Amino acid sequence: SAPNTIQIDAELENGKTYTHTPYFKIQQDALGKNPIFKIRSGWGGYHSYLYNPTGTPDTPNASWVYSYDNINWVRFPVGSTHYDLASDTTTMQSPVFTQNIVYISPLIPYGYTTDYMSDKARWVANPNVTLSTLGASVEGRPIELFTITNAGSSVPEANKKVYFIIRSGHPIEQHTSWRLRGMIDWAL
Repeated sequence: SAPNTIQIDAELENGKTYTHTPYFKIQQDALGKNPIFKIRSGWGGYHSYLYNPTGTPDTPNASWVYSYDNINWVRFPVGSTHYDLASDTTTMQSPVFTQNIVYISPLIPYGYTTDYMSDKARWVANPNVTLSTLGASVEGRPIELFTITNAGSSVPEANKKVYFIIRSGHPIEQHTSWRLRGMIDWAL
């Protein structure tokens, strides 16, 4: 790689590609620098929409994001990200960083402790929300079900429509968590 360029190849030791979105941290010496990031994903273009500098019809001007505190996120400048299908490589020209530590991600992360736990506490405090556990994941984590209904409604439970909304079936799908947060907040 050229000076000021950081090359990331998303490959595992056994030669298989790592198919999750890289979310990483520069731990020191970022202040005053604007490195170029080159990320080869191994997806063969499958997720190229994440790297399209003009975005998609529902996400115009989408680009990667960076943060100095892992809480407040800023988009890379429009046009600073380019995806090349032939090489399956995303190239990003960062802005000049104003702090030494920088977090970088293609999507604004939805954190378990920073976002989900506070959302969960807020939702279950609402009298129209009940929380139950459907079972456990392969790793033993609870599979939670939030039931939202107007308990004071005169409509019998049997006559109410039921919708199941699933979020974050895969770790990469953080955008689904943000959408679910918006839907639940709207419903409440």
